[in-house]
Formats: sequence, structure tokens, C-alpha cells
Amino acid sequence: MLGSTSQHTGHVALSGVHLRQQADVVIKRFTNLVDKCQSARENDFTLSANDFTLSAQNPTLSIDETELKKGLLLQLESCFLPQLRQQLITLLQLTNPYELLEKAASKFKLILEIQAGLDITLDQILCAIDLLCPQPMQLNIVRINDQHLKELKHYRLHGLCHHIKELVLPEIQEVCFDSTELIRRLNFSTKTYEAKDDVALAARENLMAEVSNCSYLVEHGINWMVATELDTTQGIWRKHTFRIDEHLKYLLMLDPTINIPHKRPRGYVIKLVKSIVPVVKLSRLFLSKSSERGMNRKPLVSLFTTMSSNQLDFISDLPSKTDRQLAEIETLLKEFNGSARERSELKKAVQEITTRFETAFLLILVHFVPLIPDTDVYHNQKYFKDWFATWHTQFTIAIGNLLNEIGIFGSS
Repeated sequence: MLGSTSQHTGHVALSGVHLRQQADVVIKRFTNLVDKCQSARENDFTLSANDFTLSAQNPTLSIDETELKKGLLLQLESCFLPQLRQQLITLLQLTNPYELLEKAASKFKLILEIQAGLDITLDQILCAIDLLCPQPMQLNIVRINDQHLKELKHYRLHGLCHHIKELVLPEIQEVCFDSTELIRRLNFSTKTYEAKDDVALAARENLMAEVSNCSYLVEHGINWMVATELDTTQGIWRKHTFRIDEHLKYLLMLDPTINIPHKRPRGYVIKLVKSIVPVVKLSRLFLSKSSERGMNRKPLVSLFTTMSSNQLDFISDLPSKTDRQLAEIETLLKEFNGSARERSELKKAVQEITTRFETAFLLILVHFVPLIPDTDVYHNQKYFKDWFATWHTQFTIAIGNLLNEIGIFGSS
């Protein structure tokens, strides 16, 4: 326990007005850093979709633009982001409450230096981001023909921009908030706050967690710039593949006779569920085989494919969109009574899943499988081509069986 906060209150007072004023300057600069992050998030992009369409549908970069953007990515990867991470770690070390109480003046001086460095680093990062991503981020309706741009594709650049502005900056704000709270609760500020050990320690614990999380997010941003396109598209797959597992568990346990009036065709609902389960299992199997547990365990021979940003977005969204469709199917089954409207909605949901996986199957087969390295001993490409071909046959049969069950239901 700090325990000695009250004892050190006298020490702070003896240090004079200068120390308290120094603490106020530190707090003010933390506030300025919070405002800088918030302003960058709020004043993101101001161009409209119409402004964006002309430049993004058929993006062309001059040699100078290409070199500029590649240089900015290199600076972000090798300098700006690592520097940001180190500055946050140093800040955490400097806000150790025990050392602050013992050496407040020297620690505040060092914190002010780190704050000045953070301010510059944030300016460098935000300037680079604005030059890399001068158009709106969320414009999925626009077709982007940028398959030739490699690391400068809209998908990668705007993914990086979104990661920094929507994930890294909010965490930096929290670091600044809790650093301020810690200094205040140690009774350094000219403003009066109740000095409590537990509050100061809680702020310190929060600060440690936030710096750790921010370091992880910064590392993720660095990795995003140098990862393969297969890696980048699978960044959020795990979360949604887990949810698909949950949908499967629900379907396996589903008892359609519970709370269903006698007039409803119980037996056929059971048949529908039994026909849906293979589709869900095969969907899950496809995602597993395409992920780091399957195909992505093997290093690809190239970071880039000839896929456009729209196609990369499509692959990235595959698990989340599948999750959404399965949730819709579950909702339909809970109240299913065989009406024409319900059959139509169920068929539509199944067809959307079909189209989504058919498209993903072709994209992965054409763009990712050829990048898997073959050796004299292991013919990896042939293995995955054969595997996906077998999967496709089984998936087609499962979908056909399910659509037949829906059709039989309507004719009975």
C-alpha cells in the first residue's frame, strides 16, 4: 500500500508552489494530448462519396505519389509507431507513484519531456495517416479497381487508418486520463483532491493495463503493414468463427416442439434443422481450413495478391456476415410455422450464405492457393486444391438438400 500519501502531503507542501504549478502543467499537457486525439478522430474525413468516387474507382498513382506513400509506410513501421510505443512505456515507468512521491520534481521534468515527444510523434503519425488516406474510409458501395497497388491498396491503407484512429488513439486518451488522475490523487495539483491510496493505486493499475493494451495495438498496426493479405483479411475472423460455433451448438440442441402450438408441423422443423446443421459445419470447416489453423500456417510466397480492395473486404467480412445470416435463420426457426413469407425469408438467407461461400471459394482458390509454396516432397498447392474441390462438392450437396427441404415444406 502507498500508505504514506498523507505523510508525503506535507513534503509536497514543503516543496512550494513551484512543484504544484509544475504538476498543473503536466496535467494541462495531458489534457492537450487528449484533445489532439479527439480532434483527429472527430475531424476524420470530410469528403463526400461523390468526391471520393472519381479518384477511388480507378486509382492511379504517379511515381512520386507511390514513393511518397511507400516512404510514409516505412516511417510508420520503423520509426513513428515504435517510438510511440516506447514513449508510452517510458511514461508508465515515470508515473510509478512511489517514485513520484520521492522525486516529484525530477519525475515531472521527465514527464514533460515525454509529453513533448508524444505530441510530436502523434503529429507525425496523424500527418502520415492523412496523406496515406485522404478519402473517406467507409464507402463499401464504391467499386475500387486497385488490384495492382500492392501495399498501397485502399483496403490496407484505410485498415491502418481505422486501426490507429479508432483503436490506438482512444487508448492513448485513456492513458492520459489515468495519468492525470494518478497525479491528482497523489495531491500534487494546486486543485484540492482527496488523497486516497486506493484511488491512486486503481489509477495506476488502469494505467498499466492501458499501456499494455496500447502497446499491443501499436504492434498490431505495425504488423498490419507488413503482413500478407491473407493475414490482414483474417484479423477479426476468430471472434466470429467462435460465434458460428455457438450457432452450431444451438442448432444441435434445438428442440422445435418446445412452446410450439399443436398446429405447427413439428417434424418438418426438425428436418429443416437437421438439413441446416451440415451447411453450418461445412461453413465452419471452410473458415478453419482457410485460417491460420489450416492454409495460413504455411508462409505464402508473396505478401500481395491481385485482389481488389472490395474483394479483400469480402473475404474479411465472410465470418461476420455468415454469423449474421445464421442468427437470422435461428430467429426464423424459433417461430417457424411454415408460412410462405417465412419459407421465402429462410430460402433467401440460405441463398445469401451460398453466394457468399461460392464467391469466397473462388477467390481463395484463384488468389491465395497459388501463393502456397510447394516443395519437392510436399505438393501443398495440389493438396489444398483437392481439399477445396471436395469441400465445394459437399457444400453444394448440403445446400441442395436444405433447399429441397424448404421446398417440400411448402408443398406439404
